[in-house]
Amino acid sequence: MRDPELRYSADGKPTCRFDVAVDKPWHKEGEQSADFFPVRAFGKQAEASGQNLVKGQMVEIKGRMESRTYEKDGVRKTIWELLAEHVQFGAKPKGYTKQQQDGGDDYGDDEPVPY
Repeated sequence: MRDPELRYSADGKPTCRFDVAVDKPWHKEGEQSADFFPVRAFGKQAEASGQNLVKGQMVEIKGRMESRTYEKDGVRKTIWELLAEHVQFGAKPKGYTKQQQDGGDDYGDDEPVPY
């Protein structure tokens, strides 16, 4: 999981975007492989996620998959996201310090927040 990105819409509603990694159990011995899924949370779940989650932290998410379409540079794109209805925070990674949280990861995600 990457550190979350907390944003506010023009009308002040919080939205939080982060990715979760799900290990693939069928990888070859000695190799690790994972799928990464984008997650978006809203309201109080967004604020709590943005303020508490860090990269590498275990997390349990209850929600639903949803697709959305947007246009960028004249190209129509569709993405699938897990819309979080409930986020349960797990243990932070070993060796985690508060200073690590301040650095964050850059998503490079310049698409507008549609909500």
